[in-house]
Amino acid sequence: MTILPINKPLYLAIVEKWDPEKHGALLTETNDVIKYMKTKYLCIAQTNLNNRDFEEIDELFELYKNPPPDRNLKLVITNNTYNYNERLFTSMNMAYNLNNKLNMFSKKVKQLNNFRICSKNLRHREMFGKYPKN
Repeated sequence: MTILPINKPLYLAIVEKWDPEKHGALLTETNDVIKYMKTKYLCIAQTNLNNRDFEEIDELFELYKNPPPDRNLKLVITNNTYNYNERLFTSMNMAYNLNNKLNMFSKKVKQLNNFRICSKNLRHREMFGKYPKN
């Protein structure tokens, strides 16, 4: 289990795989740098979740719902962003782990709700005051 440091803020970010045609490459960048940056995710927009600025979060969701044409945007929660060659990138390994944990938690909550909604289980609770054990 990974424990996140308390002082690291969580970001809600919109990312996209970096592409020299879409995002631009400088003339001074070598082919090795361009090849390396093609493997990275560029942070298009982000907001700090610790601030709880709901207007910024709404703007991010609007951008994610209505992306520009020919863009493959991903919405991730991450705690690691960094600058490289004057561009902001996101570490997808950290974001992937956080998003997987959130997805697993939401699946468990859905399973628990489906279990409780089942008519057989509701009838059992009416009779005995608790849900049946699995």
